[in-house]
Amino acid sequence: MSDTNKNPLRYREHYRRCLPHWQPSGKTFFVTFRLADTLPKPMMERYRLEVLQSERGKTGKMGKMGKALEALSARNRRKWFARLEATLDGGSLGPNWLRRSNVARMVGKAIEARNAEVYDLACYCMMPNHDHIVFTPLPAQSDGEPAALAGILHSLKRYTASEANRMLGRPGAFWAGENFDHWIRDKASYERIVRYVLENPVKAGIVKDWREWPGTYLKAESALGS
Repeated sequence: MSDTNKNPLRYREHYRRCLPHWQPSGKTFFVTFRLADTLPKPMMERYRLEVLQSERGKTGKMGKMGKALEALSARNRRKWFARLEATLDGGSLGPNWLRRSNVARMVGKAIEARNAEVYDLACYCMMPNHDHIVFTPLPAQSDGEPAALAGILHSLKRYTASEANRMLGRPGAFWAGENFDHWIRDKASYERIVRYVLENPVKAGIVKDWREWPGTYLKAESALGS
């Protein structure tokens, strides 16, 4: 068995936790991760079953998991993401520990500290109960493979969960285990997603202009397009 198969945090183009994930080399990714217990379990189970159902019987050059994600049409993915995002923005379920300025600053610093080391960070937005990040994984120094999404997020979430629980004086899960990730196909999609990330607190009714929200980072205004 290869080292890649032994270590689930090594780079693999396709991998699966509760959901299948697809990481083509050299691509930029839009990733969302959330606090534990912030989405209804029945909703997440319906989403998981729909994704896994699309995986069954799919084969071909891009592999089962890649086919599974492609089989969910862009429209259907947007529909599901909008539903999940609306629930998170509503904040009606679970904790909102990222409203605490000390916790939010710590998480933001951890995200930015990894910039130019494991990824090229385009932007992020930290909401009260979830984070959006856009980044491009950089080649690992040891073998030249891209840094694995699974490894990047495991490291970031493990460190910030430990620090946040220490600040809050609590045990237990801080982040939900599963992440939502999508590789960005073209420049127009990139600009649309960056704008979406930055405008999240505006859409949620927290601020009137994204620049007023302290939990945002943007590498370059040019990323917003015209």
